[in-house]
Amino acid sequence: MPALRGSTRARRLLCVLFGLVVMSGASLSSSIWAEALPEPPLMRCNSMVSLDKRLLMEQWAMPGHCDRPVRTRVTDQFLGFTCD
Repeated sequence: MPALRGSTRARRLLCVLFGLVVMSGASLSSSIWAEALPEPPLMRCNSMVSLDKRLLMEQWAMPGHCDRPVRTRVTDQFLGFTCD
Protein backbone atom coordinates (compact mmCIF):
# COMPACT_ATOMS: atom_id res chain seq x y z
CA MET A 1 0.00 0.00 0.00
CA PRO A 2 2.83 2.55 0.57
CA ALA A 3 3.70 2.39 -3.13
CA LEU A 4 0.08 3.14 -4.03
CA ARG A 5 -0.04 6.04 -1.59
CA GLY A 6 3.18 7.51 -3.06
CA SER A 7 1.78 7.09 -6.56
CA THR A 8 -1.37 9.00 -5.60
CA ARG A 9 0.65 11.81 -4.07
CA ALA A 10 2.89 12.01 -7.14
CA ARG A 11 -0.17 12.13 -9.41
CA ARG A 12 -1.71 14.95 -7.33
CA LEU A 13 1.55 16.87 -7.37
CA LEU A 14 1.77 16.55 -11.15
CA CYS A 15 -1.81 17.78 -11.51
CA VAL A 16 -1.07 20.82 -9.34
CA LEU A 17 2.14 21.58 -11.25
CA PHE A 18 0.35 21.22 -14.58
CA GLY A 19 -2.38 23.58 -13.38
CA LEU A 20 0.21 26.15 -12.33
CA VAL A 21 1.97 25.93 -15.69
CA VAL A 22 -1.32 26.37 -17.53
CA MET A 23 -2.30 29.33 -15.36
CA SER A 24 1.08 31.04 -15.75
CA GLY A 25 0.96 30.53 -19.51
CA ALA A 26 -2.51 32.06 -19.66
CA SER A 27 -1.42 35.09 -17.66
CA LEU A 28 1.69 35.48 -19.81
CA SER A 29 -0.28 35.38 -23.04
CA SER A 30 -2.91 37.78 -21.68
CA SER A 31 -0.21 40.22 -20.57
CA ILE A 32 1.38 40.05 -24.03
CA TRP A 33 -2.05 40.67 -25.56
CA ALA A 34 -2.61 43.61 -23.21
CA GLU A 35 0.73 45.14 -24.22
CA ALA A 36 -0.22 44.89 -27.91
CA LEU A 37 -3.36 46.98 -27.43
CA PRO A 38 -2.98 50.76 -27.17
CA GLU A 39 -4.05 52.27 -23.86
CA PRO A 40 -7.22 54.34 -24.03
CA PRO A 41 -6.83 58.04 -23.20
CA LEU A 42 -7.45 58.44 -19.48
CA MET A 43 -8.40 61.62 -17.68
CA ARG A 44 -7.13 62.45 -14.20
CA CYS A 45 -9.92 62.65 -11.64
CA ASN A 46 -9.91 64.51 -8.33
CA SER A 47 -7.05 63.64 -6.01
CA MET A 48 -7.68 62.95 -2.33
CA VAL A 49 -5.33 63.69 0.58
CA SER A 50 -5.61 61.98 3.97
CA LEU A 51 -6.40 64.05 7.05
CA ASP A 52 -2.80 63.89 8.24
CA LYS A 53 -1.65 64.96 4.74
CA ARG A 54 0.50 61.86 4.47
CA LEU A 55 -1.34 59.78 1.84
CA LEU A 56 -2.23 61.06 -1.62
CA MET A 57 -4.67 59.05 -3.75
CA GLU A 58 -4.85 59.81 -7.45
CA GLN A 59 -7.33 58.20 -9.85
CA TRP A 60 -7.71 58.10 -13.62
CA ALA A 61 -10.78 57.18 -15.65
CA MET A 62 -12.24 57.40 -19.12
CA PRO A 63 -13.44 60.94 -19.86
CA GLY A 64 -16.70 61.59 -18.02
CA HIS A 65 -16.51 58.40 -15.90
CA CYS A 66 -14.69 59.44 -12.72
CA ASP A 67 -17.21 57.43 -10.70
CA ARG A 68 -15.60 54.26 -12.19
CA PRO A 69 -11.82 54.78 -12.09
CA VAL A 70 -9.63 52.52 -14.20
CA ARG A 71 -6.33 53.29 -12.46
CA THR A 72 -5.52 54.26 -8.88
CA ARG A 73 -2.23 55.28 -7.29
CA VAL A 74 -1.61 55.87 -3.59
CA THR A 75 1.56 57.66 -2.52
CA ASP A 76 2.88 57.90 1.02
CA GLN A 77 4.40 61.35 0.90
CA PHE A 78 6.39 60.79 4.09
CA LEU A 79 8.12 57.58 2.96
CA GLY A 80 7.96 58.27 -0.78
CA PHE A 81 6.37 54.86 -1.34
CA THR A 82 3.97 54.51 -4.28
CA CYS A 83 1.46 51.74 -4.87
CA ASP A 84 -0.22 51.51 -8.30
